[in-house]
Amino acid sequence: MKPSLRFIILMWVCLWCAGLNAQGQSSSSTAPFTMQQAVDYAMAHNPTLMSAEQKLLSMNGQEVEAGLRQNPDFTAYGTNVTNPASSATPYAYSLQVSRLFERGEKRRWRLDNARATTAQTAAQLHDQQRGTVLAVKQAFTNMLLAKSALKVAQDNLKNYQQQLNIFQYRFKAGDIGKIDFERLDLQMAQYESDEAAAEMNLVQASDQLQTLLGFEEPNRKFDVAQESSALAIRK
Repeated sequence: MKPSLRFIILMWVCLWCAGLNAQGQSSSSTAPFTMQQAVDYAMAHNPTLMSAEQKLLSMNGQEVEAGLRQNPDFTAYGTNVTNPASSATPYAYSLQVSRLFERGEKRRWRLDNARATTAQTAAQLHDQQRGTVLAVKQAFTNMLLAKSALKVAQDNLKNYQQQLNIFQYRFKAGDIGKIDFERLDLQMAQYESDEAAAEMNLVQASDQLQTLLGFEEPNRKFDVAQESSALAIRK
């Protein structure tokens, strides 16, 4: 086998394996989220929580900075050094070392203030985490309810469509009048409106949950499932 042909076959095998890996990743990314998975994902990717965590790290850095002691200052000073041989303007040098000594336990109070600020920031982060978990669970539940409502609306529309087909056969056979059939036909719009409203509610619930999870843009393939349903899907 020529080296060029061997290289082409090797590259084709690598590309084929990469395609299978990407296909597996895309199929796993569209798997429905359970409530616990949604909470865990939000705790790791929610932008509000990430900002609060960075703020806490900043407060920890300020706490370390508050405990530092000022370094000594060393100063060198000289005059008339450009013409040292002149007696009218003699040169002079001076060296100075200075250090700030804080009195009144300023460092201690500064540290206490920084630690109190850090503790307050940590408590705020903990409160934001609890609020985010609650918001994710509520949004998750709302999306499950929206899915169920859409399923009910679609089933009602399908059932009424079957009934309307029967009424149409009866109308053609002369069993019911034209006015009665038109009245029944107009009721179809109500079922279609209910289905459209249910679809809109599902889209809004999905977008709200994805925003809490930290998605950059809504994904129409995003889905949620209960724990039992998710176990059945994995099995």
